[in-house]
Amino acid sequence: MDQKANSICFFKREYEYFNTHGKAMLQMMSVIAELERNLLADRVRKGIEASKKRGVAIGRPKNSTRETRYCSSNVQKWRLFCQRNH
Repeated sequence: MDQKANSICFFKREYEYFNTHGKAMLQMMSVIAELERNLLADRVRKGIEASKKRGVAIGRPKNSTRETRYCSSNVQKWRLFCQRNH
């Protein structure tokens, strides 16, 4: 933390974070936070891989069919109609 010019503001706890024990406590909290981030990323990655194996389409659907183009043009027309009449 000293090298990267970060700052931390604690609202509810009144500990001394700038002595030896305080720095050690901050480093432990940092390691635990990094572990939680990595565990979450691993779970997300595994979930995406499992979904792909099941054949689930991931991401936004592509608007390539004639039906979707027709529907989107009708939606735009309806929005314009509603804006003009309200």
